[in-house]
Formats: sequence, structure tokens, C-alpha cells
Amino acid sequence: MDKFGGRYGCLFCHATKDHMNSGISKEDRNMMSLREDYKQFVAHGSHEETSKDISRNVVREPMVNIDIDHVSIPCLHISLGVFKKLYDLLESDAHNLDRKIYKLRQSNPSEELNNFEITIAKKTALNEACREKINKLQIDISNMEDNMPISQLLKSTALTTKLQAIRELEKSIEKDDFKVGAGPLTAAMDNVLKKHKVDRQAYHGKAFIGNHVHKCCKINIISHLIAACQSTFDEQSMDLPIGIAKDLQLELDTMKDKYIPLFSKYSIVEQKINHTRSLTTEEIKEIDNNIHDFVGEFRKYGHSITPKMHMLEKHVVPTLKRWQIGLGLLSEQGGEQIHAAFNRQARSVYGVQSEMRKMISIMRNHLTLTSPQINSKVVKPKKRLRKDCTNSVEE
Repeated sequence: MDKFGGRYGCLFCHATKDHMNSGISKEDRNMMSLREDYKQFVAHGSHEETSKDISRNVVREPMVNIDIDHVSIPCLHISLGVFKKLYDLLESDAHNLDRKIYKLRQSNPSEELNNFEITIAKKTALNEACREKINKLQIDISNMEDNMPISQLLKSTALTTKLQAIRELEKSIEKDDFKVGAGPLTAAMDNVLKKHKVDRQAYHGKAFIGNHVHKCCKINIISHLIAACQSTFDEQSMDLPIGIAKDLQLELDTMKDKYIPLFSKYSIVEQKINHTRSLTTEEIKEIDNNIHDFVGEFRKYGHSITPKMHMLEKHVVPTLKRWQIGLGLLSEQGGEQIHAAFNRQARSVYGVQSEMRKMISIMRNHLTLTSPQINSKVVKPKKRLRKDCTNSVEE
């Protein structure tokens, strides 16, 4: 496959983005269709940029000759992707509220400036300094235009430098330096995550990790997030005009009505599919209803359906019906753990020049650690017995 987010972004079927958004089911992929699509890709010159029109995003031959319905659903990445999508939407709406409070505070600060208002004051002062510099540069340019011939003016590097400086200063003023997480509501949400020991990675778009997503769904983190937003908003709105405070409270109430059902319904789905227990036909039918209930709630607000959410909607239940067991035993998490173990082993053989010897050493160490038969024969180092200090002194 070319790109997971391409026009045909699903490994399991031929659904396009439009089909995903509308919930339309399409025919499943299979080994025959993958090979035919790859033949079309090669026949038309093997250009990846046109694969969406020619080969339904297929750009390589299958690595393993295995039917698609035997490929495990990537439930770990589905959990990470869906939960992050919900959290990012919630954070974006909270940030919009922060921006409105930010603009109000610029013209109506409270008597005692808090940290948020100090940040606003610094930004306002920086914008004023930029405007002063722009005015000074514009005066200099005007003087140059009055005193220099046009032929010299066109070749003047000083004029070009000043014009470039003005453009950069204007961009600095127009640029939204009020980043997500800098406002009081989004900062309160981050504090809730830290309180429950849920970390977001500094890279990969501040993604979560699988165990933390499971924890958030187990405790239904949305109730804590909304409570933190409400208490923080109450503090921020105390000295705002009553009419404006009411309008902002209505927006916060809309957030509650939207995200509490979304997070709660997804938490139910997460706990019912990510386990290692066997499932009955009735339980799978209930899971199917829960998934459609969640996706229907999500689709109601007009948000686009991602490939991971499409897999949750269309391909999780067929997998459960096929294997009659939770996705915990079918997920890619075991492969991710092996990948992490290999990376740790690779650091210990970093100085080995031969790539073959390096790989053999990694594989041998991994086999020793994971094979009970071999591990039992490994001679454990004996711990040194330290003599009692008092006995040594008496001797």
C-alpha cells in the first residue's frame, strides 16, 4: 500500500475516504485483487503519485502469501488513533475558548495579573514593539526613495533588506503565537492527565501510548477533563462582563454535551474488544451495536472518519466473529514489544562493524532470553558473599 491516509486507505477493503465518511461498505481485498492491482501499477509506469487512480493505492507485491482475512486487525493502533482523534477535537474546542478569553483579557485584564494574563501582556508588548520597528523602517524606505535615483534604488541591497525585515515583522504580528496548551483550559486538561499519570509523547504529534489509553477509558477520563475545564472557566470568568461570560458558558456546555457521550461510548467499545477472553455470539452482537452507536455519535458532528475508525466500524466485528476471542490475543502489541527488544539489543552491539554479525548477535541474545529451555541452561553468575565488617575487624 502507498499511504495509509491515501484515497484507498484501508488494507481490508476498497473503501475510499468518501465511502468511509458515509459508512458505505465495499468489497474486501484479497490476494488476487492485490496482485491484479499491482500489475496495473507496473503496467502504467510504477508512479506512486498516480497509484490512487490506477491501482487503488497498491504499489508493492504482498510480502507474505496470506489471505487478507487472516491478517490481524491493528487494534493497538486503532485504540491510539481513535482516542487521540477524540482528545485532539476536545483540546481544539477548549483552545478556541482559551483564544476568546485571551482576546478579552488583552482589553480587560483583572486587577491582579495571573500567569495567563502576564503572557498576554508580554505578547501585546511584543506586537507594539514590532509595529514601532515597522514604522521606523517605513520612514527609512521613504527617505531612500526620496533621495536615491531609481536606478540605484532598484539595485539597493539595503532597500531589499528593509523590505524583508518589514515582511518578517508583519508575519510575527499576524502569527498565532498563542499555541495549544498555553491557555488556562487546555493547561488544566494537561494537569488532569498528569494527575492520572498519563503522558503524551513530545514527538509523533503528542500521541498517547496503549496502556494509557486503556487507563483513560477505564476511569472514563472525560468526566475529569470536563470538570477541570469548568472549574478553570469559573475562575477566569469571574470579572468578565456577564453577557460575555454567559455566551462562553454556553459554548462550554455544548462541549460537555458533545464529548461526554463520545468518550463514554468509546470507553465501552475499548473495554469490550481489547481483552483476551473468549466471546459468545450475543456478546459480539452487543459489541457491534456499541461500535455503531459510537461511530454514529461521532458522524453526527460532521467530522471525517479516519481509516482507523473505519476499521473499527467495518472490520473489527468480522474478526471477532471469525476467532470468537478478544483482540488482545490478536493485536500487534507482541510485535511492537519484539521491535522494542531488538532496538535495546541493537544498542549493545552498536560497535560491531559487520551487519551480519550484529544481526546474529541480536537474534542469539533474543533467543536466549525468550527460550525457557536455553535460559534454564545459562549459568547464573554467583553473588559474592561479603563478610561482616565487625567480624573482619575482630579478626
